[in-house]
Amino acid sequence: MKKNQLFLLLFVSGILSFQSCKKDGVGEKEQTVYSTDFSSNDGFWPTGTRSNGTILMIEGGYYALSTQGVEWNVWLKSLFEKNVQRSAIEASVKVSTIGGDTWGNGGLIWNLQGSGSSITGMSYFYISHNGQFVIGGYPNGYNKPYVNYVNWTENNVIKKEAFNKLRIENIQGTWHFYINGKEVHSMPSKKGNLLDQVGVAAHPKTILMVDYFKAVTIGQ
Repeated sequence: MKKNQLFLLLFVSGILSFQSCKKDGVGEKEQTVYSTDFSSNDGFWPTGTRSNGTILMIEGGYYALSTQGVEWNVWLKSLFEKNVQRSAIEASVKVSTIGGDTWGNGGLIWNLQGSGSSITGMSYFYISHNGQFVIGGYPNGYNKPYVNYVNWTENNVIKKEAFNKLRIENIQGTWHFYINGKEVHSMPSKKGNLLDQVGVAAHPKTILMVDYFKAVTIGQ
């Protein structure tokens, strides 16, 4: 376990040495509901080492999630008021693999329905360390097979082994997906019609680093 912690600390130190940290501002028509640049721990983001080897930490202005044999979801508390029709979540993330080319995937999660063993739905927007993205969810329950709304797709807008800005907008029942400012997909929203509850997640054998995270409402 200490080996894993040491590896992650070394990894974070390397990122801090070679990767500049850019904290994006808020657009003129956006109202911030929640934001963090991880310069301090505001209590929203869990930290520590789990029994399955997953490590969660805030270090040097980043949130870091290192997984071993299982995928790990980090859910925040509900951020938006009910029936918000124009909203967005955004984060700058970097994913790296520690288990071969199959792994090294992660990103944003949202639209959690239910809780614990009674989860009835959720959605995900992931990128991979080798330049692909996927959009999917569990519309029939977390214990049922997942459904990819967009299969793994390579896109040159994704910066490999670097930070990428992921953004999801919910505009009156349509989800819009952006990577580094470019829209890569849009679709009718699924179960719940919400961009809430939100968070980040990583596949097994993955290190996910988050530079900043924000949730906003969007004006007309």
